[in-house]
Amino acid sequence: MSTEQSIAAAESTLSKMKCFQLDECFNDRRLAEGCNSERQCFVRRFPNRLKQEKDHIILPDLLGKDAPLLTTDFTIVDDHLSDIPEVNSGLIVIRSRNSKKPFTSKAASINLARLKQKFLAWSETDWSGIYLEIDEEAVFLSQPKRVPEGRWISFDRTDFGETLTAELNQLKVRADNPALQND
Repeated sequence: MSTEQSIAAAESTLSKMKCFQLDECFNDRRLAEGCNSERQCFVRRFPNRLKQEKDHIILPDLLGKDAPLLTTDFTIVDDHLSDIPEVNSGLIVIRSRNSKKPFTSKAASINLARLKQKFLAWSETDWSGIYLEIDEEAVFLSQPKRVPEGRWISFDRTDFGETLTAELNQLKVRADNPALQND
């Protein structure tokens, strides 16, 4: 295979991969490199052009693109609900239940790895319009603008993947049908 053909094949593979976007507080180089080397997704680091900008500029910019935003800012929805566009690429918050212990990028990566292990379809899933919170024991799932209505799904469930898929599908149906929003 020529160099041009192998570059074209690599670009073709990358263009079909699901992308994820790191925010400034979870802009971990090792996480991005590790995920990218697995070749199941492509993780983008936080763009330099947005450094020093405020969330009211950052959130519409990043959430208006094609990649769900990965963050460790667990108050992002409470603090910036009006900055989250109605149509968005999805928001994935990784956090800890233990507030007394510092929450590091390494700890966040472990929680993210647990989701990837329990939900094999993670890299093929359409996360647009979804708010997903991941901690050591469970995930919380809702729409970003409807967080109080969300549901917890424990990693201990034997049907975790199936339950998460069903809940995601139900949220997508509700998002596509405004008449069902209050059900």
